[in-house]
Amino acid sequence: MRVLLTGATGFVGSQVLEQLLDRGDAVRVLALPDTVESLGHRNRVEVVAGSLSDYDRLVEATRDVEVVYHLAAIHLSALRAIGDPKDLRMVNVEGTDALLRACAVSAVRRVVFTSSVAVYNAAPWPFMWPIHETHPLRTAGEDNLRSYALSKIEAENLIRRAHQEHGIETIVLRSAAVYGPGAPWVEQLARGLAANPWSALTRAGRFACNQWIHRRDLARAVVIGGSAPGLRHELCNVAGPELFSSRHLLLAMSQALRQGPWRHLPAPELERTARYAYRYDLTRAQTRLGFAPQVKLEAGLAEVLSAMTPLPEIASSVRDPQASPLAEVELF
Repeated sequence: MRVLLTGATGFVGSQVLEQLLDRGDAVRVLALPDTVESLGHRNRVEVVAGSLSDYDRLVEATRDVEVVYHLAAIHLSALRAIGDPKDLRMVNVEGTDALLRACAVSAVRRVVFTSSVAVYNAAPWPFMWPIHETHPLRTAGEDNLRSYALSKIEAENLIRRAHQEHGIETIVLRSAAVYGPGAPWVEQLARGLAANPWSALTRAGRFACNQWIHRRDLARAVVIGGSAPGLRHELCNVAGPELFSSRHLLLAMSQALRQGPWRHLPAPELERTARYAYRYDLTRAQTRLGFAPQVKLEAGLAEVLSAMTPLPEIASSVRDPQASPLAEVELF
């Protein structure tokens, strides 16, 4: 099958590229000119150098393509660095619109789009869980987070319109936080937790925080989304297999690093209430795509830690027992 992949040099896109090639697809990649040199497997893919703002290059890139995997985007961490919401809209919304118009001209059969659970409104109480795809969408929040979420919501609306007006099969995957070796925010969290492990041993450390998904699992969901039969327009949550707390993270780190007195303790039960706890309903991904996450936190975090240089060392002294490293990282 001939496919087009955008965002192939990204954290998840590089994994999608690996899996598409392993499956035997003929892969064409749309890459920014200054990223072509960093593209993996250049000798095995067809490269179209261009951007989402160049409509003519998008038409060229989508020609004779059956499925488009659209992962290129400005993410929240990058938005904080560039500090300009105009760039966010230009890439995430206007770029998606231009790509979809090119897909319609080229008669692309299916588009798979990676969105984010950041689009959901807050769900602070357990009676709101699990968060289903029909959960109310975000309209408020910190400026960057709201801008990012709105860009994804607008892009989702464009995807749905492309299905309605042009008959393109569309698969939208709302992903939880993506982790794996080389993810800066996970390494930041791990070092913060190692420096202050006592923050995870307070009562607040038992609060659930999220269902991170390993990038290998998310890439597999994306690839499945391009080939699952009988689908017209699907919107699915994709997240990891476990809801966990910062205490779970500390135990997993201690076991992987064989450090600290906590690695032999049993994992705690999660608190029933937590202001920032989330559990996502994965039923639709399981029933419609046939996707279920496979990488559990303990194994995935061990991969992250083994790739870190130097390895974090879990401290034995108290710094600030009330400061949680989870409060400082991006979870979407």
